[in-house]
Amino acid sequence: MGRNFGWRSAIVMTIFSPIWGSLADIYGRKIMVERAMFGSAVSIFFMASVTNAYQLLFFRILQAALTGTVAACIALISSSSPPQKMGYSLGLMQTAIFTGTCIGPLLGGIIADNFGYRNSFRITSTLLFIAGLLVFFLVKENFHPLAKKEISSNNFWKNLKIVFSSHQLVIMIFIFFLVQFSVMIVNPVFALFIEETFASIKSISSITGAMLALTGFASVFSSVYIGRLSDKFGYKKLLVISILGAGIFYLPQAFVTSTFQLALLRICLGLFYGVSYISKVD
Repeated sequence: MGRNFGWRSAIVMTIFSPIWGSLADIYGRKIMVERAMFGSAVSIFFMASVTNAYQLLFFRILQAALTGTVAACIALISSSSPPQKMGYSLGLMQTAIFTGTCIGPLLGGIIADNFGYRNSFRITSTLLFIAGLLVFFLVKENFHPLAKKEISSNNFWKNLKIVFSSHQLVIMIFIFFLVQFSVMIVNPVFALFIEETFASIKSISSITGAMLALTGFASVFSSVYIGRLSDKFGYKKLLVISILGAGIFYLPQAFVTSTFQLALLRICLGLFYGVSYISKVD
């Protein structure tokens, strides 16, 4: 049952994400960021105290319904940043995301091996709660509520129809879906794969976190040079090359016989994955 948590949570996120986005247009982006951070903090905190798989599933679904931190933050930055600094602001945001992707799994694995899995949840919850407080007290949003006429026209299904009427946007959504789909196939079994492949290693969580961190660091490195590459090749060509490259370096991971081989492949994967992620955002 535990292996089915991922797709159930993903379905809930798929349902609620457009709804939260529509509400952000009415009530503001800042409150959506706070909703995502405080909601995730509460649900993850209770995960640390579950006694069976059904309780964990419930809080995972609750987290999926309330979360969406990255999307909410990007929306807030996009609406709050001056037009002339939009690219710079979003670039910093992506750097923060990839940095968190590097450090998070590494520290999470170390904490799990040394202090237990439940404490990993508690620490994560605390960090999210602190982040929510920082947003509440320090972030200012110049939001102007929509007029009643605009609110009545801000229909969720109408907005969804407008999105899917754009051929190019539908293609990009489908591409992004395929990339995320391919990544999420591996994520739930990655720790089990390492445990099975390197049976002599005791600190499985730490090794798993380190491998994910290597991918994250490589993604940060490649995203730094995205501007130069895009000027030379264009975003479309860069996106094609990066997705193909990520696919090429995923396959050999199934045949590794040492941690060095796996680490090298994860670094190469991160170089291409970081470029593909930024290309889709841009």
